[in-house]
Amino acid sequence: MSLQDYILNQKKIFVEVLLAPAYEEGASKILKSKKNMRILEFGDFLIKRKSIYKNPEIRSVLGGVLFQDYDFGPIIKEWKVVSERKISIDEKKALIFSYIICKYAKSNSAVFVKWDHDGIYTIGIGAGQQSRVHVVNLAHQKALEFGHDLSGSVMGTDSFFPFPDGLEAAVKAGAIAIINPGGSIRDNEVIKKADELNCGLVFCGKRVFRH
Repeated sequence: MSLQDYILNQKKIFVEVLLAPAYEEGASKILKSKKNMRILEFGDFLIKRKSIYKNPEIRSVLGGVLFQDYDFGPIIKEWKVVSERKISIDEKKALIFSYIICKYAKSNSAVFVKWDHDGIYTIGIGAGQQSRVHVVNLAHQKALEFGHDLSGSVMGTDSFFPFPDGLEAAVKAGAIAIINPGGSIRDNEVIKKADELNCGLVFCGKRVFRH
């Protein structure tokens, strides 16, 4: 099947925006034939991002202001598998990918991803919830809304689990491995629950949320 046939036959997949550094002339022509899809080219923007974001971000907070630097450091500070269940190479790649997505979702966030021979893809994002259980359930709900099966998925969340219930909700949704920063006073309870449910659990030692 040609690229053109493949793209035009994806009637069940709705893509509103496609973003890439550049497009070959032939690919661009084919992509433009897809109705209602915005095609954006950002060139060398990622290379220049440190200079573009050299000044701090400023937000208003109850009559005051909050200054915060942009995070250009590594997404993963450490890789610590704390569960009895080990993490495969494919699962590790997917977990890191999910945590990258968490960085750009509004805290608290939960991101479910899956992978196949074509690569890794996001299937559910929950964000902006105070409750860890609610944010996991929101991500699950979003995935189901678009017809995605979460069984065999992995999940990243930018916050520690204050209780094991957030991990339980993720496993119930279909997650087989989870990455989070760790640091809760109940981490041992969360690890114990992960082992009871045969869920892989990784602490990465870094929270990636921005206020």
